[in-house]
Amino acid sequence: MRTIRRIHQNELGATIIENLVAISLVSIAVMGSTGLFVSSYEKNQSARNHSSLVPQIRLVLDQYRTDFNSALDVFNESYTTISDGEQAQISFTHEASRSTFTLTFTAIRSREETPPEAVRINVAATQRGGIRLGERDTVYETVIAQTT
Repeated sequence: MRTIRRIHQNELGATIIENLVAISLVSIAVMGSTGLFVSSYEKNQSARNHSSLVPQIRLVLDQYRTDFNSALDVFNESYTTISDGEQAQISFTHEASRSTFTLTFTAIRSREETPPEAVRINVAATQRGGIRLGERDTVYETVIAQTT
């Protein structure tokens, strides 16, 4: 003898409540991962901006490394009158990287009648990262000595 079981209407598929719960869980997971993607994008953009900043700083410093007198010209006085520890400062903006550079030159001199033997250059770069990323300050310092 065969038993035939009748399927009642309420046993077919999932209920509306079950479907709403499932959709809610899926939407919460999607919203969480979207936040991670946005955060990852912002961090990558920040890293890309920072990595473009380093070669620009090196380019500026190489200019003074190849021509030591150009570093002394920043002091706007005769080379022999520049005293030990004297400072001079220049600032400029680089629009491609949205950065402002401030270079502070400090003379290093050991003898009175001679020009400084070296110049310490401190480069402070402020990079504008936009509304969400804010500003990032980066500081580099190097000493450039005159070769004879």
